[in-house]
Amino acid sequence: MTPEAGRWLAAILREGGQGQAARPAPLSAVREACEWATRRRLGPVLYVGGCPDPDGVLRGAYLANLRRAETWLRTGVRFLDAIEAAGIPCLPMRGPFAGLRWYGDSAARCFSDLDVLAAPEQADDALRRAGELGWRLRPPGMPKAFYRALHLHYPLFKADQRVFLDLHGALDHPFSTLRSPRVGAILEGSTVRRVGGYSWRTLEPRGEVALACAHLIKEMAVGDEKRGVGALRPEHLPLYCDVVRMARTVGFRPNDQDMLQAAERWQLDGPCRFVGALMDEMERDEEGVWMQRLAASGSGVEPAHHDLAERVLGCRRIRLYDAGRYLSRGAAMPGEGVLHRAVRAVLAAIFLARAAVVAGGCILVRRMRLAMGAVTG
Repeated sequence: MTPEAGRWLAAILREGGQGQAARPAPLSAVREACEWATRRRLGPVLYVGGCPDPDGVLRGAYLANLRRAETWLRTGVRFLDAIEAAGIPCLPMRGPFAGLRWYGDSAARCFSDLDVLAAPEQADDALRRAGELGWRLRPPGMPKAFYRALHLHYPLFKADQRVFLDLHGALDHPFSTLRSPRVGAILEGSTVRRVGGYSWRTLEPRGEVALACAHLIKEMAVGDEKRGVGALRPEHLPLYCDVVRMARTVGFRPNDQDMLQAAERWQLDGPCRFVGALMDEMERDEEGVWMQRLAASGSGVEPAHHDLAERVLGCRRIRLYDAGRYLSRGAAMPGEGVLHRAVRAVLAAIFLARAAVVAGGCILVRRMRLAMGAVTG
């Protein structure tokens, strides 16, 4: 990416996709930035934000997402209504929900599936209700224990509408040091509100900012040794843009003191500090050098749903990184002595081994079911 294109796009992303932040730039730089952003699933965000679009590529990306976003949003709201009617509070996250709530348009955000959060102790009840509504686990035939051992959600599929939905019972995977055990406390502060022409459960703004920071950190897989913009990849930019848009809308930053005090109740102050520092670092770089470096770092969109590890092991390679980090030092607490750290490492190894045994047994059960023809889509 040329320096002119990098400066132009960086200025827009620093404002959460708002087009009025665009600096004057040569037409060739604007075209280059729009094409690059569209390939990284930022086209609809920039289009809704009123960014210059000389060749119509941003508009094309938005229109391509429009029908799907509206259809999936309606399906998601019907799912939420049914689960809530069963007495199970559910919080929608990201995707078209975030598009409508924070950008004013459900098609502003590209997405792969719908995400809904329930308290861990109610996730199985929500799953049973979802089954009554025609939602099925994917891949078909996999026992529920597999997802409880390795995942943060139950991946669901509605065959008649071809809609994917992840029913979350946690904010991160079991081996992550960022996993928050206080999902129930987060949901306690939620209320059903009117958003656009729909109604669904939302948090007060600080809670939504904290959740957005946690999700960005989860996708970045940031370790203690890898801080700042250097940990950011092109596929993280839509999530980063969400946090910036929220911060600009509500008038406070993730690392403001009041924000951190609120996030500490949910054990999410760490992600908020990190993302706040990330925003500070990007804003200091007025020349957009970080954007040029990011553009040169790789192709952009992570092939998450086509990764070999996901097809064979049921999880992405990044989860193997989580497990390794958890085993090596994620289970240890700051300031502990050698003995305590050794005990925690042994317990972490036992936990990982148990999860691997459960997952292996579930994969074997599914293969037996497939062989017997007992699995239907």
